Amino acid sequence: DTQSADLFETSNNASVLTERAPRGNYIVETRVRVNVPDEGCCFNYVQGGLVIYGDDDNFIKLTTASIWNTRQTEFAKEWFPVPAGYPRYGNTVVGPPGEWTTLRLVRRVTGSGEEYQAYTSRDGRIWERGGVWTHHLGANARIGLVSMGGAGFTTSFDYVRVYTVQH
Repeated sequence: DTQSADLFETSNNASVLTERAPRGNYIVETRVRVNVPDEGCCFNYVQGGLVIYGDDDNFIKLTTASIWNTRQTEFAKEWFPVPAGYPRYGNTVVGPPGEWTTLRLVRRVTGSGEEYQAYTSRDGRIWERGGVWTHHLGANARIGLVSMGGAGFTTSFDYVRVYTVQH
């Protein structure tokens, strides 16, 4: 069930189901459905999907989300603490969600830290490539699933797969 809770700046009351992430480069993928109606307003911020979780204030998130009268895939980063005047949360969108949407996050370790790239697919064959966030979640990062942003709906996960990637 979706929770009336969130992971966003100072609102850190959402539950996150986690498991330890592999070291090095990896891919995490899930097929997800959130039963928010296809049309209509306003089921704001109801969402379900993946999180690469350092803690409540440091994570990468890829979810299917309802925002006002839109349905989208949100690819977001939260980082804290930040220098004065810097935003601590940023987001972008990837491809459009379907009834079921496959979400894929690719982690690459680079000389300057960690890069996370998002991909989405409505059919599991044709992929939309999204942006890249950099972060420093470190060796204790966890792979997580979330179902949050408002009560009254259900997030279903068909599978969760994790692959390690060699250079």
